Amino acid sequence: MPRFFHFTAAITALLLPSLTPGADNRALRAEIEKSLRQNLLEVWFPRSLDREYGGFLCDFDYRWQPVGPHPKTIVFQARCTWLASQAAMRYPDDPRYLQAARHGFAFLRDVMWDKEHGGWYWRLDRQGRPDPQARGAKHAYGIAFGVYACAAYYKATKDPQGLDLAKKGFKWLEDHALDHGSGGYFEFFTAEGNPILKDADSPTHNGRDFIGTRIGHKSMNTHIHLLEAFVALQEVWPDERLKTRLREVHLINRDKIVVAPPGAMHLFFRPDWTPIPDVDSYGHDVETAYLLLESGHALGEGHEPKNTSAAKMLIDHALDYGWDGKNGGFFEAGGTFGPVHDKRKVWWVQAEGLNTLLLMSRLYPDDPRDYRKLFETQWAYIKKNSLDPEHGEWYPDALDAGGNRKANKANEWKAGYHAGRALMNAVDWLGDTQK
Repeated sequence: MPRFFHFTAAITALLLPSLTPGADNRALRAEIEKSLRQNLLEVWFPRSLDREYGGFLCDFDYRWQPVGPHPKTIVFQARCTWLASQAAMRYPDDPRYLQAARHGFAFLRDVMWDKEHGGWYWRLDRQGRPDPQARGAKHAYGIAFGVYACAAYYKATKDPQGLDLAKKGFKWLEDHALDHGSGGYFEFFTAEGNPILKDADSPTHNGRDFIGTRIGHKSMNTHIHLLEAFVALQEVWPDERLKTRLREVHLINRDKIVVAPPGAMHLFFRPDWTPIPDVDSYGHDVETAYLLLESGHALGEGHEPKNTSAAKMLIDHALDYGWDGKNGGFFEAGGTFGPVHDKRKVWWVQAEGLNTLLLMSRLYPDDPRDYRKLFETQWAYIKKNSLDPEHGEWYPDALDAGGNRKANKANEWKAGYHAGRALMNAVDWLGDTQK
C-alpha cells in the first residue's frame, strides 16, 4: 500500500533519515490500523451521509443514533469531506469512502458556497438554508477548512472542480481577509465579505465571534488552520502567491504566536499582533508543533533550526505542565508555568498528543525524554480511557477525567478529523520503520 497519502511529501522527507534501526512495529501498527478502520472510519461512513438533504449529519448519541437538528457548518462538513478523501486514497478498494468524499464535496460546492458573494457560509440548517441567527456570516477559520477539504478531495479524485473550488476559497481570503497593514488575516465577516470589527455589526452580539475570539481581534486558532490549509493547497497547486502567503503565515505562527522559550502560545491578539494574556492550550501547543514542521518542509526549509526548536519547545512545555504523569494523557489548559486550570482530557487533545509524540520520537530518537515511550504510554491511555470498544469512535472527554460513556459521540465540533489524522500518521510512520 502506498504511504503518506494524507501527509505532505515534504515532511515525509523530514522523517526518512530518522528511522529507528531494527524496530519491529508490526503488532502495534496493526492494532492502530484496526482502530482506524473499525473504530473510526467504518463508524462515520456511510452512517453520517445525509441522503435526504446532502452533506453529513453531525448529531449522534453515544450509540450512534441520529439525534438533534443536524446543522450544516463549514467546519464539520469540510472535516468529514477531508477524512473521507483521505480514506478513499488509503483504501481504494472500499467504495464507501470515495462515495462519501464525492457526496461531501458536492455539498461544499453546491450548497455551502455562497454563489452571490463567494466564500463558504459558516452555518446552514439541515435543509441547506442560511441560519437566521448567523445571518450568512463567514469566518476565516471555516474558509481554511473548506480549502483544506477541497485540496484533499482533488488529490483523491483528480476532479478539477475540487482544485477550482479550493483556489476560489484561497482567492476569497486574498480579496476579503488579508490584512495588508499588520499581516495575517481578519477573521470574522458579513455575508458580503466585509470584516466585522465591532460587536454592533456581529450576528452574535455577545462580544465574540463563532470560535470565541473577541470581535475585531486575531486568534492563534484561525492562523494555525490557515497554515494547515495553505500547506495542503500548495501540495496540489504550487502557486507562487500561495507560497508567499504560506511563508507569511508560517512566520506569524512561529515568531508571533509561539513564545519560545518557554514553548507556549498566545491565544489572542489585537489587530497589530499585540498579544493579549490568556491561558495556555496544551492541545494547540502539540498540534502546532506538528504544523510548523509540516509547513517548514513545504517551504523547502528542511531541518531549519528555528522550526525544529520551536516545535520541540512546544511539545516539551506541554509535557512539563500539561501532561498527567500519573495516568497519562494531556490536560486541557493552564497557566504558562502552571497550574493546570482545566483538567478535562478532551478527545482531540489526546489525538494531537499521540501524533506529535510519535513525530518527535522520529526526529529525536535519543532524547532523554524518550518520546517513543511517551507515545506508547499515550496510546495505552487512549485505548483505556478514550476509545469506545462497544459503540465506536472516541468519548468526547476521557473517562478518567470525568468523561461520560453516554455522552453524544458527534456534534458540529466533533468529527473524525483529529483522531483520523493521528491514526493515519501512526500507521504510516510505524510501517516505515518495520524490519
